[in-house]
Amino acid sequence: MTTDLRAILLAALCLAAPAAAQPCAEPGFDAALAALEAQGWTRAEALTPAQADALAWTRAITYIEGDDGGRTPAEILELQRKAGAGLLRRVDTDSTRSAVLTRGDEAMTLTQTVTAPGRIERQCRLATAAPVPGTDPIDTTGWPGAPLLADLTFIFPEETE
Repeated sequence: MTTDLRAILLAALCLAAPAAAQPCAEPGFDAALAALEAQGWTRAEALTPAQADALAWTRAITYIEGDDGGRTPAEILELQRKAGAGLLRRVDTDSTRSAVLTRGDEAMTLTQTVTAPGRIERQCRLATAAPVPGTDPIDTTGWPGAPLLADLTFIFPEETE
């Protein structure tokens, strides 16, 4: 199954789930933020060391699920820790909105991008202490100390806000 088809099927399944179970699937970026805040997530302005570490794990998902570039998990995590602080300074544009959210020592990135005319893609990447309802955690075999990780992608035909 192609990655695009898998993402569309995942989005369809998640959109069919109750909003409380998948707050990232709420129509509209602001609605998704509000649903996440209702579950205890807060938009981060600064990070504790534990939150910075969790954020690094969300950034490492790409490497965990694919090509590690020949780097060790420790090297990748160190690079992602350094990059994490920059995420707090990201500025929204007409085509991309993003937020870093925290809940205790957990972290999440929420990114929404116009990927084609009339097509919005939203991605939620989480490093959590408990499983995310309705999704299987990412296999972190070979990545010592990894928290539970989830990577959710939703496709929307247009912005609803």
